[in-house]
Order: sequence, then structure tokens, then C-alpha cells
Amino acid sequence: MSNKVVFRTVAITSIVLFFCLAGNSFAADPSELQGLRKTYQDHKQKLGKSYLSQLSVLEQNMLSNGNLTGAKAVRMEKQRIDKELAPVVKKVQRPTPPPAAVAPPPPKPKPVVKRHIPKTYVSSVKGLAGAAKFSKNNIYKFNLPKVGANSSLTFWASGRRSTDSTGHVWLITPDGLRKRVGKWKESYFDKAASDASSYKRLLPITDDISELVTRPGVYKVEFEWTGGIDPLVILRVEITS
Repeated sequence: MSNKVVFRTVAITSIVLFFCLAGNSFAADPSELQGLRKTYQDHKQKLGKSYLSQLSVLEQNMLSNGNLTGAKAVRMEKQRIDKELAPVVKKVQRPTPPPAAVAPPPPKPKPVVKRHIPKTYVSSVKGLAGAAKFSKNNIYKFNLPKVGANSSLTFWASGRRSTDSTGHVWLITPDGLRKRVGKWKESYFDKAASDASSYKRLLPITDDISELVTRPGVYKVEFEWTGGIDPLVILRVEITS
């Protein structure tokens, strides 16, 4: 066998080995690593959504109380979290197309996705949640024409003449599902309803209802008294979505 043939055989063998090794080095990540990465992203998104929901409630409360400076700071924090939770889009390196006689058509414009702006729905009907025969206006209805990914329930209430009152807060969805989403007890209040000239004098109580508010429709909030010296007096109820 001539030297030229031997040299050519060695060169071809080297090239084949190179591509085999390169293929192994660029193998996909192991499934265990992919599973851990997905679990991390899922938890990160869930915690971020809950944090955004609480920020929205805090912003609305500050606006209601005339605290514009505080509301602006909260809004900036929401924008920061939105950017942090935004998915990272990896750029794909496309091969250069061969020259063609006809120029390719221009790319289609991407559809404009309108960002949902949370809206707060308010009921200022005064309600009383006590024993069944004494309860009055303790079920609040909210017609939500649009809903967002994050939703929260906030209410201002307290015991009638003292803070000694306990109970459950229920949410009824448009499908008829009734689920407990919160509660109240004596430690949640700083004064009785009889000592508050306005709902602003009471401490707001907020619960995350994002998992239940999934589509437009009529949602009901029911206050069920379970014990304590006094029934609950409700001055204001809000749903933000």
C-alpha cells in the first residue's frame, strides 16, 4: 500500500472520530437535570404571582388612603417583579440561506398582546354576619367581566361592639363551587366596628383567590360567623383581578 493511500485512510478516520466525539459532547441534558430545572421555574413563578397579587392589593390600599408616593413605589416594585418573571427567550442561530433569485417575503408582524391591567371591584354595603337568623347582607356579589392571573379578596370588618368574633370567609364561583378562602378572629382586629367612623379606621384583611378566579362571571363572597361574643360587622369588600 502506498504512502498516499495510508495518509488518506488516517485522515478520514480522524475526521469520523472528531464528529463522533463532538456529537457526544453536545448531547442533551440528562432528564434528572431537566426535571429539577422545571421544578425550580414552577415554584419561582408561583411565588412571584402571589407576591404580585399582594403588591396589587397594597397599591390599591395606598391609593385609597391618598398615599400617592407609597403607591408609586409599590408600582415600581411590581414592574421589577414582572421583568424578573418574564420568560427568557433564547436566540436561535439560523443558517445563512443560499442566494436566491427571488427575495424572501418580509416577516409577518408579531401580534400585539395587550397586558391585563388589574381592576378593583368594590361593595360598600354594610353587612352583619352572626347567628343565621340575625345575619343580614353577609353575602356579596361581584360581576367580573374580565379576570387576570392574580386575584385577591380584601375586606374591612370587626366585631360589632368588641373584637371577640370568629368565622370563615367563603368564595362561590360562577360554576357553583363553594370553597373557604379565609377567616377572621379576634387577633385580626385592633378596634370594634362601633369605634370606627369609617372603614379606613379598620385593618384590612386580604386573601389570595387566584386559584378560584379563573374566568369571567358572578362571584359571591360569604361571611359565616362561627363564634365569639359579637357578630361581624362588614363595612367594605373588594375583589381585585
